Amino acid sequence: MRQVKLPSGLVISYGGPSAYVVNMTTMRHVMDWAGFTGDDLTSDKTTGGTLALLLGVMQATPPRMLALVGDGDALAVIQTCRNKHT
Repeated sequence: MRQVKLPSGLVISYGGPSAYVVNMTTMRHVMDWAGFTGDDLTSDKTTGGTLALLLGVMQATPPRMLALVGDGDALAVIQTCRNKHT
């Protein structure tokens, strides 16, 4: 697995999947790993739920590569989620 750190500080990993990643079979697993453990992914009242709704995913959705997203766009989505819940 290789990583590159963008000027904004965002780190992108690429390469073959690790054993841990292979076991992430639903977006619930991915969101838990990303720090949204216990967040209701169907509600815009939680940070994880807001992100899931912006991404158009549900708890049981299988994880997929969403897209190659520019650094500015990725940070804008993250900031939108943070602003809503601060």
